[in-house]
This record gives sequence, structure tokens and C-alpha cells, in this order.
Amino acid sequence: MNLNRVETLVFEIAEPIASSLGYELCECEYKKEGQNKILYLYIDKPDGITHDDCEALSRKVELILDEKDPIPEQYYLCVSSLGLNRPLKTPRDFERNLGKKVDIKLYTKLDDKKELTGVLTGYTKSTLSVDIDNKEKVIELKDTAKISIHLDFGGS
Repeated sequence: MNLNRVETLVFEIAEPIASSLGYELCECEYKKEGQNKILYLYIDKPDGITHDDCEALSRKVELILDEKDPIPEQYYLCVSSLGLNRPLKTPRDFERNLGKKVDIKLYTKLDDKKELTGVLTGYTKSTLSVDIDNKEKVIELKDTAKISIHLDFGGS
């Protein structure tokens, strides 16, 4: 079965369930790991995701998936938070993180640097706008190797 088709079908089934519980379904991934097929659902909410949140969605989605049976083969369901170091990839990721500090790794140098940190101020289909040291930079997405939320463990 086509993996992208499974992801699309499951997303359409799981998204309203997640929404009814107060979560945003951010991503659905269906992939083979070793001998197993695993269906990942990644969720978020403003005050963060707990283990109980993952369990609640898993139980509800599992019932509907068993009933509708969109995946004819055996698989494992895994519901998880987005995770702190997950790369930002989709327009929804960028929208959710506007105003937050991000780390950007580039394929080629910009202003003599391949790694930048700044506040995400905007995005389009092909660019990001980032405030770096009070200077607005527009970066082509095709030039980025990885974009992720900046984690500051220094505490100030």
C-alpha cells in the first residue's frame, strides 16, 4: 500500500478526533522500521503534550482505525508530541512557531556563517524571514539544511 496514501487517509480520520480533544494533529507518518510498520501521529497543544494526552488520542483513534480499517496490514500505532528537536518542515510548523527563536543550518554560508539563530518573523512557500540581531534576513528554504526551535539551556 502506498505510504503517502495511508498517511493522508489516517490524517483525515485522526484530525477531527485530535481536534475534539483539544490537540493539533501536526503530522502523520507511516513507515517501515525493521520488520515492523509503524503509524506515528504527532500532536501538539499550547501548554504542551503529556503522556495522558498521547494515550487519550491513541485509544480514540485506535477504535476508529479498527472500524474503518484503512491499513490492511499489521502495524503499530504510536502517538507522540512533536519533540523539542524536531525539524520545522511544513507551513503549519512555521505558523505555529512565528515569534519564536529558531536555529537554521544552511548548505552555503550567509554573512560568513552556516548556522544562524534568530526570531522567526514570517514565511512563504519558498522563504523564511528571520530577525537576527535586529536585522531582518530573508532566507530561501532551498538553502536550508535544517530549521529547528532554538533550545536554550543556559537559563538567565
